[in-house]
Amino acid sequence: MKKIFTLLIMMLVTVVATAQSFGFTFKGKALSEGETVFIAAEEDLFGALSCETNLPDNPTYGLMLVLNGLPSANASAKIEITHNSLNPTVLQWCMGGECRPFNDATTLTKQFVVNGSTQVQFDATGVQSEGYLTAVLSVTIGLTTHKVNICFTNGDTSGMEKILNSLSKKEKYYNTNGTRVAKKNAHGVIIVSDGQTSRKVIKK
Repeated sequence: MKKIFTLLIMMLVTVVATAQSFGFTFKGKALSEGETVFIAAEEDLFGALSCETNLPDNPTYGLMLVLNGLPSANASAKIEITHNSLNPTVLQWCMGGECRPFNDATTLTKQFVVNGSTQVQFDATGVQSEGYLTAVLSVTIGLTTHKVNICFTNGDTSGMEKILNSLSKKEKYYNTNGTRVAKKNAHGVIIVSDGQTSRKVIKK
């Protein structure tokens, strides 16, 4: 019994440590889980209205994925466009050393290695209309997923608040083997994680 209890404690510590091992920063400030980054359209080097998470003249001062205490890690990432009324000429996601244009897609996924930190580098170039663009970026390292919302704006942003309110964080449930389970099927000793903190609960 003592061995089982020790194993459970070790697993909980591992999950908590993983949850705290990476996160997002914006302009040098750590972001909370599910926080929204707002970026207004500005003229780029070519005189076009654009929204960029990381500007060329200061590339590491924008939106970054940062490892805390880990030299490197394998990451899986997904970015999903939830609203787009900006009509940019180019919409692309550069992260982990590869740029991918969205074209007709609304969701892109990729896997890459993070060495200390990496730029999120999400760009809407050549904004052609007023409005806003919202996207959800999720990054998974190990069993932990962190999420940040990105909102590009230009002029009229009516209706934006309703969209942002729908991007609420959700807790995830894991059994003592580290396998994710549905909330309705979670029984016994369960580890609950919101991507930033974890806690152990007993569900009957």
